[in-house]
Amino acid sequence: MCSGVFVEAAAFPVNDKGSFADSCAAVAWPHFLKPHSSFLVSAQLVGTNRFLHSDRYASQLVKDGISHHFGRALGKESPSVSFRDPEVRLLLHVEHGEARVLVDAVGVPTSARSYRYKPAISDIDPTVAVALLHDIGFTSYESNCYDLSHYERSLSSFDRQDTSPAARLPPSADGCGPADPEVATALHPGRHGSGNQIDDTRSDLGRRVSKAGELPVCSSNSPKVALVPNAAVVDLFSGCGTFLIEAAMIAARIAPGALHSSFSFQSFAICDEVALQRLRQYASERRLATDSDEYRSLRGKFVGVESCWEKVEASLYSAEKAGVLDLLRVLQADYLKDGLYDAHRARSDGERWCYLIAQLPRLKSQFSSVPDTSETSSEAGTGGERGGVTTADGPAPDFRRAGRRGTAVAALDPQRYYRLLNHVAKFKRRLFEEDARCVLVAPSVVQLPEISGAWGHAMHGGRRFVKAGVPCTVYYSRRPEHE
Repeated sequence: MCSGVFVEAAAFPVNDKGSFADSCAAVAWPHFLKPHSSFLVSAQLVGTNRFLHSDRYASQLVKDGISHHFGRALGKESPSVSFRDPEVRLLLHVEHGEARVLVDAVGVPTSARSYRYKPAISDIDPTVAVALLHDIGFTSYESNCYDLSHYERSLSSFDRQDTSPAARLPPSADGCGPADPEVATALHPGRHGSGNQIDDTRSDLGRRVSKAGELPVCSSNSPKVALVPNAAVVDLFSGCGTFLIEAAMIAARIAPGALHSSFSFQSFAICDEVALQRLRQYASERRLATDSDEYRSLRGKFVGVESCWEKVEASLYSAEKAGVLDLLRVLQADYLKDGLYDAHRARSDGERWCYLIAQLPRLKSQFSSVPDTSETSSEAGTGGERGGVTTADGPAPDFRRAGRRGTAVAALDPQRYYRLLNHVAKFKRRLFEEDARCVLVAPSVVQLPEISGAWGHAMHGGRRFVKAGVPCTVYYSRRPEHE
């Protein structure tokens, strides 16, 4: 559900320009950058600062620090800046008088799913879709899901079976990691070298595993898993199938990162390739086998209805690339009623529609009826509006509005949304389980009291985000799990 994964390279107070520049130059940049590599620095400034007047200026200071570190301290060629395709992306975050230098470990936003067949077609952000599924309590149908303690336990079994050269080295004096300083610097940089400010997560994890021994599969801090047998997820306006594909991947225990062929952190000098291979193997073992009973029970349990053939095609091709094509059932229908009843008649024995997703489409009004918000109150009170004058040929033309197109938000018609919600509520009562959990994504121009009235019972407001240029609000049939 995160938008990015970053490694903290350094953190230091923001006092004056001189100390800030020295701190930027003192970062252990060779851990992340090579002399012939390329990078790009972005900055986020929260609040006011004494000398950091803009994001671009702050980014330039970090870039100068990198040049000084490689040129003056190391006597090597400095990495180059690339605006189009940098190998390493850096982020400077300044807030409350403290600066943090972060390095992007993935290289691309985590929402950039590689399974997207036609990414140019607008659809909901995958990380937002996962967050909304989490809000209504949707997780894997199988109780033995991904869990940190289980991963720690698997690492201990890996250590007992590992025959790599690094694993065969004698342990160091503290009992954690190899004694060879070169190998130790590569695998556990926090223990050797100067200036490195990265937490030795790997060695700390190893210490906790060695002390705890065999850990339970699920810890007390693990998320509660809702076991709903034969439950189906139904998306009434499925679009490109993002909701269905993400839900199917969660149910099949397919890690989103498993679809990435490479990551940005693999170019770091501190990258632990052994740990990466162990993580990939762990993710592969957690994935449901296609011939297992659990996987077969999921087939056809992710149902979508969409009127656009191009989006249906994108859904199917994307699902195939994600490895969940046989779990989806997407129907093309010009009318929602026809698609829902066709899907309902085709559902398997015992299948229960327990999750309802409704991403309401754009319902526009005529632009001639959109109020002109630029009018002043004095004009409205004098009766001098040309738009209010009527002639024998109809309303007189309003020259102030000639050639002006209403905005995407102003063009929406709330009344059409309320009528649509009435129909969706009827379908829910007829076709879905009585306790079905619902996610409703609607433009923010639609108000909560009217939504609750059209739905038939109280709805609960939740997250807000922008979809295709329109501010949207999420509503739930019950309070989200994270509250």
